[in-house]
Amino acid sequence: MTARALLPALAATLLVAAACTDETTGADTGREPFIPTDYQIIEGFELTQTVDGVRNAEIVADSTWQWADSTAVRLFGVQMNFFDSLGVRTARATANEARLDSESRDMELRGNALLNVLTQNTTVQSPVLYYAPEFDEIRSDTITRAVIDGRPITGTRFESDLQFRNITIDSPVGAIPDMVLDTMGTGVPVGGDVDDGRGGVDDSGEGR
Repeated sequence: MTARALLPALAATLLVAAACTDETTGADTGREPFIPTDYQIIEGFELTQTVDGVRNAEIVADSTWQWADSTAVRLFGVQMNFFDSLGVRTARATANEARLDSESRDMELRGNALLNVLTQNTTVQSPVLYYAPEFDEIRSDTITRAVIDGRPITGTRFESDLQFRNITIDSPVGAIPDMVLDTMGTGVPVGGDVDDGRGGVDDSGEGR
């Protein structure tokens, strides 16, 4: 896998003092700063990843923080596009911000993280989405809400390969489409409905 980053030439290097200052009084608060002391703020960011010369992923952000002594890049206003082997876009992920490892390409998307699988009429929403290209996966390890083929589902965890052929939702509650796997073994018939207290599931797997 190769990757290239297209960054604007203009960047400002800012040095942060060793202690925080109250903006209203100018007094030293005595608190250590949250961020490292040597970083760049860059407006605009684009990273394209390819496999055998074919684009398979693209990350775009409004702005970034980059540190001289770290492989981590903090992104703001993030959109990630996924592509198939023919270079056709198959999915889009967006978030308020993300943390990208510039070496492994792993990325953690936070704040209104939303995945739209364009080829399957599927959306997945979670507080955090993890993108791990080395393991060919995108996942969430917390409460996830999804709409698949128009059916709303809530689960405790979400995972999919990057081709979005296998979508897994743990402990799903809602109308479960055939394409969704339940790895927790809740006993929900594939393609059936979960009993939500208003009805049951008959032996054929169809809701009453």
